[in-house]
Amino acid sequence: MASGERTGCGTKPRNKVWCNTDCCGSVCAAISWMIVLYCDYVITFRVIMPWMAFSLMGLLNLLLFNAGSGLALWSHAKAMLTDPGAVPIGAKPLHQIPGTFPRHCKRCSGYKPPRAHHCSICERCVVKMDHHCPWVNNCVGLANQKFFLLFLLYVFLISCHALALILARFFSCVGKARGCVGGGASGNLLVVGVVVCACLFGLFTLCMLCDQSHSVMTNTTGIDRLKGHDEGSHAHGRAVMWSSLAEVFGGEPAFQLSWLLPTVVTWPDPDSVAGYCMAPAPKGGRWGADDAMDGDSGDDMAPMDYV
Repeated sequence: MASGERTGCGTKPRNKVWCNTDCCGSVCAAISWMIVLYCDYVITFRVIMPWMAFSLMGLLNLLLFNAGSGLALWSHAKAMLTDPGAVPIGAKPLHQIPGTFPRHCKRCSGYKPPRAHHCSICERCVVKMDHHCPWVNNCVGLANQKFFLLFLLYVFLISCHALALILARFFSCVGKARGCVGGGASGNLLVVGVVVCACLFGLFTLCMLCDQSHSVMTNTTGIDRLKGHDEGSHAHGRAVMWSSLAEVFGGEPAFQLSWLLPTVVTWPDPDSVAGYCMAPAPKGGRWGADDAMDGDSGDDMAPMDYV
């Protein structure tokens, strides 16, 4: 195996696939998937099919609910398995003022960009880190905040859809003595479980959406607000809003359909968004763990991955 080649899963610079191995986060992420799949099963086979079957309304609700569930799980997977914006080894300031020293992270032993914060769970400095979310088993940062927002949005929408279907089914059954609700007591208990999940996670995701929307619109993070560094919240105007949205969702500062899908986030000028550029790589073309300490450099530029 060549020196410096990335392998395996984890959050270290040497890992090829970004995946946090924290036990608590892994359990929470698995629970998230199980809840979505459980609700999808109950709504499909215990509510829609016995009630509407393959009628036009039945097919429409089947399509909408399963599409929402699929997008929620897709967004969750992207939020969990995407590098949130970890500062790579070899990063350096975009503009170094003579006589000054750049911010340095003692735990990462490397440059710390202006909007980066160190995560003790991921053990990396993450650009524009908002918080570490156990439900996606990852930090929410510059490169995966879009996926986290979409996960919250689609979970909220399917929660509302599930409650609307169950309430409509309930009221359609009022006054009917038989032939309305199928599945018996066990089936009804499953539906009650969906009502509980939809209420709890619908309210939770709504609160989180409001919090994240404030962060996006003001171009701040949860950590910024906790530390009182919320200068961006005083900036207003349509141009500022669209610029902040483009930083989270990628592309130009104008609405695009790709903003509604958990697709790769790209920026016209990624260096200015991330707040750093890459120093010349050591001999061999890639940075390694030892190279970060001794500072050797060569002529090739090391690759920078944002997503």
